Amino acid sequence: MTSIPSTPNPVFENGRWFLPVPWERADELHARLAAAGFPTVVCLDPLEHTARLELARGTDPGRAATTLALAAALPRDAISPSGT
Repeated sequence: MTSIPSTPNPVFENGRWFLPVPWERADELHARLAAAGFPTVVCLDPLEHTARLELARGTDPGRAATTLALAAALPRDAISPSGT
């Protein structure tokens, strides 16, 4: 299983903020951030087998990264990928 850094470094690209996430946890972490009030879009690169979450405009990337680190530390069954 791939883990994320304790607090992932937000990446600024083409005027947008992204948070790198493990490929196999992208949907789960997307749902966890949404449940915490941070809307994101899952961005997958199948050629590189990488994933990242694009933050909604106006989202504080530092707060989102801290929330992601906390969310990633929760047990995987704490929230379903559908956000329920």
